[in-house]
Amino acid sequence: MKRFLRHLEWARAIEYVNTYDVNVIGITGCYHLPLVADAVGLAIGHTRSVQVSSNVREVRDIPEAILGITPEQGFLSWMRVLSRSRLKEVLEEEPTTIVVNISVKKPGDIDMVGNRIPPHVAVIANADAVNLEQFISRENVVHELMSLAVSVPPEGTVVLNIDDPLLEPMKERVSANVITYGEHRQATVRLLRATRVERGFAVEIQVAGEIFEQHLPGIIGRHQLSAILAALAVVWVQKGDIAVALREMRRLNIPRGNLTLHKAERGIQVLIETANASPHSIQLALRTFAALSAGRHIVVLGEIPDLGAEAIGIYKALGNRAATAADILVTIGHDARHAQEAALNVANVDTHHFSESADAAKWIGGMAHSRDAILIAGSSDTDIDLVADRLL
Repeated sequence: MKRFLRHLEWARAIEYVNTYDVNVIGITGCYHLPLVADAVGLAIGHTRSVQVSSNVREVRDIPEAILGITPEQGFLSWMRVLSRSRLKEVLEEEPTTIVVNISVKKPGDIDMVGNRIPPHVAVIANADAVNLEQFISRENVVHELMSLAVSVPPEGTVVLNIDDPLLEPMKERVSANVITYGEHRQATVRLLRATRVERGFAVEIQVAGEIFEQHLPGIIGRHQLSAILAALAVVWVQKGDIAVALREMRRLNIPRGNLTLHKAERGIQVLIETANASPHSIQLALRTFAALSAGRHIVVLGEIPDLGAEAIGIYKALGNRAATAADILVTIGHDARHAQEAALNVANVDTHHFSESADAAKWIGGMAHSRDAILIAGSSDTDIDLVADRLL
């Protein structure tokens, strides 16, 4: 029965896209996809009606995201799918563009989406070691990401992060147009300069030879500028006004958990990197965290599920990096012990380990004091957000 209802949802979503000739922008990668989607939506939203579905966690939820339906607890009945989507068409103006995240969960998911609803524009944001219990290797993850790129029709465009060495070869293997972004000198949308200022970053960006400057107050980490570049690349593809779009980026709010900075009581700074956190996104968060001015730097490192045979090596690398950024390292979960052990071999760092996030949250809530900076990093699927909730 559920299979039939899923089929019904997909059929309804395909009908909706075709009936209203909706421009679909698909965004895929391994981390910070909500940030990229929100940036794209903001960048193009001043010239068209845009629906951004940035919180899609599972491929099975994409039809509801396209139809603009928010799922209730449990499975929506086929009658609700039909009635809500039809009612929405009557009461609301259809968007001209839908921006939707397509997460990497298991082999074949992205290929299935691309075959059913080929995007007009595909943004391939990044690649990393995620869900390796399913994919076995990073190369297989990249192959899954490429499924979206090859599904784009020849008249469409693939927007590619050329700075990612795992993605760069992809530009030679797709039939659609390819626009690149990054810091690489061959990037169509290129970051020339990024200077940290009191609030955010001052940037200089080159788009097809023309240079633009802007202050971006909402950016916490330099790596988050990649989302800005991706958004500008989409604007360039759609022949929009780059200067206006870049000004709009001043209003970009980083979705919680995509490395967000929060002010807690007693002047404590809390950084959160938990939304679809990956090994590389945590490494980038640690780099940003180390540069914060604080009395004590405290890293709370939780688990990242499904790392497969690479798990021990990944945790050791994270422990090594955390040891150089933290005065205190707190690890949570069985596998995170490997990070604790690695940290002790690198530096004289104070370490503590907890089996459960709730216990760690209680301990950290009692020991944190003014002028501390605390990074909370790990998968939200492991309840690590309990630590953030305790502090905030």
